[in-house]
Amino acid sequence: WETLPLEPVSPGVEVSSQRINALNEIQTRPRFIVITSADALLQKILPPDYIPHLTSTLRVGDHLERNELVKKLVEGGFSPAKSVTEIGDLCIKGGVIDLFPGTSSKPIRLELHDDKIVRLAYFDPESQRSTDEISSIEVLPVKEYPFPAWYAENKEKIIQLLKERGTSIGTPPREIEKVLQALHQKADYPSLELLQYIAAPPLPSLLDLIPADTEVFTVDNLRVQRGMDEFLSLAQE
Repeated sequence: WETLPLEPVSPGVEVSSQRINALNEIQTRPRFIVITSADALLQKILPPDYIPHLTSTLRVGDHLERNELVKKLVEGGFSPAKSVTEIGDLCIKGGVIDLFPGTSSKPIRLELHDDKIVRLAYFDPESQRSTDEISSIEVLPVKEYPFPAWYAENKEKIIQLLKERGTSIGTPPREIEKVLQALHQKADYPSLELLQYIAAPPLPSLLDLIPADTEVFTVDNLRVQRGMDEFLSLAQE
């Protein structure tokens, strides 16, 4: 992320979607090259099943249930907007769904008729006019743990964990309640992604995800070690 380790702000949607796209490539391609930094290597990543669970492949001619699609998009971090101009925006007008996935350089317009996709096209975010038509697109989640499933599965336990953690670090009770309310309402809230470090099941790192026989190279071992030490020091603070 572009934020400091465990800083109480959410990473930008564009940064998170790029990380998700990269993780998806690693999980789905037989061969890959990853260039990363020391702090990114240390940061925990999404569980392997998170991305495919919230991925939608849209094809002209396919049938789908509109409300189920919208639900999956929202769970994947898309946010309702009056018009779609940035990655993660979502606008629904009857049988027309506009969205800006991180897998595309342009926003997408999906047109439905009787739950059948009859048209997919790019559109200009400024004029909002459709441009080139496409036959299919893969839509990945754009945020990392926006509405965690582990909260719904272990609600009471997680509420207790969050309250204990908040008390131990001196967080005002009203701020803890704001976080819990956001989780309950599936609403956006700054630093919501950080809750995975407190209450989620153990998360993997990038090294856990890549195959055991992957070749790993470092450039300037001393700087890499220094970067890792700085990351861990900031996280502890």
